[in-house]
Amino acid sequence: MLITFKRVVPIPDTMTFERVYEDGLQTDEEEKTRFAACPSWIASWLFVNGTLAGETYGLSLKDLREVEPGIEAADDPSDGAFRRDIAALPDSTLYRYSTTILPAFQGQGLGRILVAHWMGQALAKGYAQVVGHATAPAMEAIHRTFGARFDERVTMGWFETQRTARFYRVLL
Repeated sequence: MLITFKRVVPIPDTMTFERVYEDGLQTDEEEKTRFAACPSWIASWLFVNGTLAGETYGLSLKDLREVEPGIEAADDPSDGAFRRDIAALPDSTLYRYSTTILPAFQGQGLGRILVAHWMGQALAKGYAQVVGHATAPAMEAIHRTFGARFDERVTMGWFETQRTARFYRVLL
């Protein structure tokens, strides 16, 4: 198995990852393009034998607050949990939006490899911490590998889905 990474992939080519998620968790092409235009955007795409298999990306809270005005003032209960979790963090914190391995490639340890690669990029850019919300037990396990500390609170119905979410923080 040959694993390679790319930091730049045309956004339309990455939209296949959105189909893995329920409607409430899918990012549309316009939103993802706005994220990618942010100065703090860090993305990694994992390829297995030349085939796109995984992605992870994030941006600083400063850029997130600029790209998504009002994100910390949403009325939706799940959005409120998001607001609570990020409210006191410095703008320089890196928020990881998504880590996705396509179903055909899951269960092979590729998620850990992808996250390790991405965390290296974040560290190289000078970030001291990464935060996010894990909505799957497999992602919680991966983040624990890198020393993640999880909030004990669990948010039910994350962004109007059946998923629960746990806020995590990883110091780099």
